[in-house]
Amino acid sequence: MLLKTITPKDILVISNNLSRDKLNEDLESFIENKAVLLDSSKNLIYQDIDNLLLSSYTDMHGITAKHVILMDICDAKDTELLYAFELCEDEAYVLYDDECDKITT
Repeated sequence: MLLKTITPKDILVISNNLSRDKLNEDLESFIENKAVLLDSSKNLIYQDIDNLLLSSYTDMHGITAKHVILMDICDAKDTELLYAFELCEDEAYVLYDDECDKITT
């Protein structure tokens, strides 16, 4: 739904590595533009950041987005979550299957 109303380049999805890779595979058949897997070992200048961005909690450094979607937050460190929320310029969304203390907080 969000992809229908928001430009993909304004969205950053942050999750664990396994979910990020699975989401990337699933999105290949659903979105017109490709999703970009952010890689912290490469400078952002050399990455195509004008598309939907998929990041892990360890690769989210140096980028902000209007809309941030957080997944797998029960497994993320508190400091990673705080930093991830700071990357959001407008709205943050939390997607989860099972509730945990971090979601309640």
